[in-house]
Amino acid sequence: MTRWEYCEAVWRPDVIELTIPNADTPPTPATYPTAQWLQLLAQLGDAGWELVSCTPSAAGAHEYYFYFKRANEA
Repeated sequence: MTRWEYCEAVWRPDVIELTIPNADTPPTPATYPTAQWLQLLAQLGDAGWELVSCTPSAAGAHEYYFYFKRANEA
């Protein structure tokens, strides 16, 4: 049976926060400027991450939550 690992990208008008949980350490988001959004998506795809969901925040917040998964190699 395939096991999955998940990560979350939060897009805001001024910054993107990417959180990839690690079993050994508490998750800490990495931050990127929004101008790098397409490059970040390409890097996630190259690393085997697949987009599974995109959810907007509450009205007026201008945030989007992107969830990705990939097969866990462990």
